[in-house]
Amino acid sequence: KSVEETALTQELAVCKLLSTTALTAPSQLSTESYIQTTTDIVIGTSLDLSRGLAEIGRNVRDGLIKAFEKINREGGIKGRHVRLIVLDHENNPTTARDNIEKLKQDYHVDIILSAIGSNAISGFLDLVKNKEILLLFPNALSADLRDPALSNIIHLASSAQELFKGVVDYMHST
Repeated sequence: KSVEETALTQELAVCKLLSTTALTAPSQLSTESYIQTTTDIVIGTSLDLSRGLAEIGRNVRDGLIKAFEKINREGGIKGRHVRLIVLDHENNPTTARDNIEKLKQDYHVDIILSAIGSNAISGFLDLVKNKEILLLFPNALSADLRDPALSNIIHLASSAQELFKGVVDYMHST
């Protein structure tokens, strides 16, 4: 498997676990719930699909679509199909904010998966701080996203600081 495929497989395994838990646990959000009570579980993402991070965004989108298709082929989550809504934020914080608002209002989404880019995420970080959305596995290097007070962000990967420290430690040991 490629690095991207491995990362997306891990991401969706954790997402499936979290979604399964959210279906049976009371919500911690100030909004209605992590998971809607409709037939489908609707999860949204806002990716750069057309600007500087577009290649990454398209790879993440394609991987998520494949993973969601696999989950649905296997019966979904607790018998419910998972639907992914993907919007293009063009690596722009204002557009990212508009996308998140659209996901919330038009699709009743309060789980945002794999948003890409610190700049774009900064446009809706207040919604995370206010616990209006749950942000799963952001792909961004900003230290602002590692604030312990942000309890509605779940990271899959190490922070940039931890990553760079690991590289430097490895270089010193060889």
